[in-house]
Amino acid sequence: MSQEENAGRVSIPLQRELEARKQKPTETGLWLYRCAETDNEWQSIIITISKDGLLVNCRYLGFTRLDDFHDGLTGIEWRRPQ
Repeated sequence: MSQEENAGRVSIPLQRELEARKQKPTETGLWLYRCAETDNEWQSIIITISKDGLLVNCRYLGFTRLDDFHDGLTGIEWRRPQ
């Protein structure tokens, strides 16, 4: 395999991690997200739980349902801070 062909391939573990980042969090706590609206810069956010389900505590929107927050942003990715 040429170096150019190899450069275009992504390892399977990395591919799985990239796919997982597109899924909404299912746990509370501190999370990082990035999207087109943040110029793909990672931002921190706290996810809590209420009787209505998971909520994000966004510095711009206040408490917002995770589903609404996730679905309202373009190309959003999630990860836990390290």
